Amino acid sequence: MKRKQWLTNSQFGFLTSVPILILVLGLLIYPMYVVIRLSFTNQKIVGSSYHFIGFENYRSFLTDPLFHTAVVNSLIWVIGNTIVQTLLGFMMALLLFYPLRKYKFALTLSIIPWIVPTAVMALIWRWMLDATNGVIGRIPVWLGLSDQATNLLGTPDSSMYTLILVNSWRWFPFIGIMIYAALQNIPRDVFEAANVEGASAWDEFRYIILPSISKILFGMGLLGLLFSFNVYDVIALVTPKGGAVDGTTTLPVLIQRFAFEYYSMSKAATASIYMVLLLIAVILIYYLAPGIFRSILYPFRAFARSSMYERIFSRTQGQVQMQAAGKLKPAAPLKRRFLGGKLSFSWIFVLLLVLIILGPFAWTLFNSLRLQSDISQGNGIHLTLQNYKEVFTKYNYWDYLKNSMMVSALTVMITTVLSVHTAYAINRYRFLGRGFIKNILLVAYLFPSIVLLVPLFQVMKSLGLIDNPWSLILINVALTTTFSTWLLDSYMRNIPVEIEEAAQVDGANRMHILYKFVIPLLAPGIGSVVMFTLITSWSEYLFAVSFIMDESHKTLPAGLAKILSSYDVNWPLRASAAIMAALPIVLFFIFLGRSLIKNATEGAVK
Repeated sequence: MKRKQWLTNSQFGFLTSVPILILVLGLLIYPMYVVIRLSFTNQKIVGSSYHFIGFENYRSFLTDPLFHTAVVNSLIWVIGNTIVQTLLGFMMALLLFYPLRKYKFALTLSIIPWIVPTAVMALIWRWMLDATNGVIGRIPVWLGLSDQATNLLGTPDSSMYTLILVNSWRWFPFIGIMIYAALQNIPRDVFEAANVEGASAWDEFRYIILPSISKILFGMGLLGLLFSFNVYDVIALVTPKGGAVDGTTTLPVLIQRFAFEYYSMSKAATASIYMVLLLIAVILIYYLAPGIFRSILYPFRAFARSSMYERIFSRTQGQVQMQAAGKLKPAAPLKRRFLGGKLSFSWIFVLLLVLIILGPFAWTLFNSLRLQSDISQGNGIHLTLQNYKEVFTKYNYWDYLKNSMMVSALTVMITTVLSVHTAYAINRYRFLGRGFIKNILLVAYLFPSIVLLVPLFQVMKSLGLIDNPWSLILINVALTTTFSTWLLDSYMRNIPVEIEEAAQVDGANRMHILYKFVIPLLAPGIGSVVMFTLITSWSEYLFAVSFIMDESHKTLPAGLAKILSSYDVNWPLRASAAIMAALPIVLFFIFLGRSLIKNATEGAVK
């Protein structure tokens, strides 16, 4: 029997969405208004007097050579990262698509570059690329191609292209896993039909694989574009001060420099507005330009006229409907001929993938057990734990770890609760403002976090939260709930509403239905939210170094950045600190990574 509810469905839906609406409006949308207002002033530092100067800041940037350099570098950075990450991720997905279950461990290992803090990744590559103590620059010497080590970070062009490869190394496994999830949804009967028709490996690739994953390829390219626009930490940590001759000074670097080095909040705000305009322009080009993106990502339009295409899919008529009805299983291990026969040499490619992903970590771990004096003087290999002992005695490692665990744990809990309730409300109930809430969440997610740096600093200072971990918690929650709510909303659409209706007929109230019936079915999506939120909050660097100055409140990425910037160039000691900073999150994913990745890939193409 139905119980009488105190609130109508529309009232319940609205009230459930209010907390996240207040958070997003207060910490993401209102700061955008502050940025716009600041750009029309001459304010130097937070709290100082100022007056409105109109468009003077905008005009001054148009003639500023450093701003021109930053715009060009930003475009090179975004385009380069988008192309390299998507292509490498696509190649990785094809490799993991091989029907050999014994290689599935590579799927779990591949996520490690993405989960470790950016400061750890930056330290690893900065050491490997160091002209004096690194290993990559010495490869030409070992091969007899040069008499001296190559400094890949020594010139503007080489430093930019090197950084693009470094950043792509971190992100391409994540994109590869998402594309791999799309490949897993291709019905097996399509490949069987192709085999019967005598389709070659190239035919299978262009007639089956590309058409089936073109949309996810386009989406991953867009996601890579958005992520690349927002990158500050990799550039700042690997190439401090914008690299050689400002070769890696992008707009995020310029914004941070104006705000906290040149002490000009108004110019930082103006650069932020220009960055948003540039981002909008690039996204429009990505969507609208014919012959550049869509001709690459939607080639199946031309293939539709092929007789081979028609023969393959004439054998599989009705299979799309059967798969939607649950009567046709997705692609299972088959002896596909894609990229070479029986795949007898596929283990070589898998080994190469594992070496590319784990090689830098293995090299860093090995050298962290050596002394700087032994490396500098070539005294041979003598392994010791002395560097790790110094990490605990010389630096505030335990404080850094405690703060990171607290910030990450609270961020995960608050984000999960808010996003679950909000996704449930906007998916199941119709109420005034529902469309506005969905749109405001999307708009908030699209804005780069670097744009919010200046106004959020002002907001947190007015709240008395500078040098307080709660400033990081609130910002992390605001940044992660937008994406998490959209992700859970996609999962929620696949939960039959009839289950809730039956429970309501039996007298269950709304919260009882949510916690007893909906949340258990939503577990894969919640696992994805936990993974995304944990990684984001554990690795967050920009706000941690900008808002926290007190050593006792620093998180691991901020503490590691301090170690990296110290004048004591002891690379093994730095490496030991990096290993200890990455160890907690890596151990977590060693035990839970497989199930979390499975949950994430199940919803990747929803």
